[in-house]
Amino acid sequence: IKGGWEPGQRALLAPPPPVKPGLHWRGRGADVMVRTLCAKLESRAGRLLRGVRARELMMNGSRCCGVAGTQGNEALRFEAGAVVLADGGFQADAELLRRYVTKEPDRLLQRNAGSGGGDGLRMALAAGARIRGTECFYGHVHSRDALANPLLWPYPTVDAPIAFGVALDARGERFADEGLGAVYMANAIARLPDPLEAVAVCDAAAWVGPVKRVARPSNPLVERAGGTVHKSYTMEGLAALAGLPEDALVKTLLEYNRAIDENRSAQLPVPRSASPVKPMAVRIPPFYALPVCAGITYTMGGVAIDERCRVRHADGHPIEGLYAAGSTTGGHEGGPAAGYTGGLGKAMSFGFHAGNCIVEASRAAGFRSAA
Repeated sequence: IKGGWEPGQRALLAPPPPVKPGLHWRGRGADVMVRTLCAKLESRAGRLLRGVRARELMMNGSRCCGVAGTQGNEALRFEAGAVVLADGGFQADAELLRRYVTKEPDRLLQRNAGSGGGDGLRMALAAGARIRGTECFYGHVHSRDALANPLLWPYPTVDAPIAFGVALDARGERFADEGLGAVYMANAIARLPDPLEAVAVCDAAAWVGPVKRVARPSNPLVERAGGTVHKSYTMEGLAALAGLPEDALVKTLLEYNRAIDENRSAQLPVPRSASPVKPMAVRIPPFYALPVCAGITYTMGGVAIDERCRVRHADGHPIEGLYAAGSTTGGHEGGPAAGYTGGLGKAMSFGFHAGNCIVEASRAAGFRSAA
């Protein structure tokens, strides 16, 4: 249906989730979509096996010819002319997150289904695959209380107070360019020495203005759901409430305000971009501070593929019979600004293309079985 808040999000899966805090997915758009796709698969003689974990790719020389896995205590083997890795990333695996994304994975909020354990990446690496762009993830900034309070994720986020204010570290200093957006800031927070030290700060003009005008707004939903919101009519008082060094916080905010007044925010010690979000000064009391954390939805990097969705070997050639799609793949998103192009869009585009390429390869090989 059409009904999104933002120009790039007008199309929504129906029925959409309610505009209120917490996780509400049963019977909603994504749940309905998955159930519809499953029914469509089975109506066309496809099989969906639940409770099976893929453990190892079956290789015949340099070609992938199936998957070995387990279902409870039972060992299973599936022979196939083609295998697609599409397990959605490695966001729920602490060891892989520590290796590729952050030194403190346990201090990230898992705003996901918890099913992205990185099995596809591990199996591909064991088969000699190349990986790309594993350092970034898609996510949002959340109230730190979301780590213990399920009403505070996946919404509301604390993206807007940072976008229209500043993000400070434990020293009371800015540490990243807030103008590059929510996904970039979530990654920047995850890379802090302590990902739980960040605080979002904004003033009254932002808090009752643009912060309140976004979808599922921080004001008033964070506080209403039990999240911490510090409020003070002085910068010094805000520092005391937030546990930040008073002198440093005041210096940071005054320096930031001067740079905006003089149109030189790009020349700050930590530059502040004017696009896509124009900076706002932090000067009108009362001031607000929200302790935050980085919430991870899915990892952006992973298995390298070619133009036909075939998994690339570390030597550069495609691994015959092995394909990958969606968030198992790497190289499409990420980069210095943690560029995000859409998880569902990537999954549907690459999945559809991989299926077509498998059909073409099967026909060319004389209609060998593909699965």
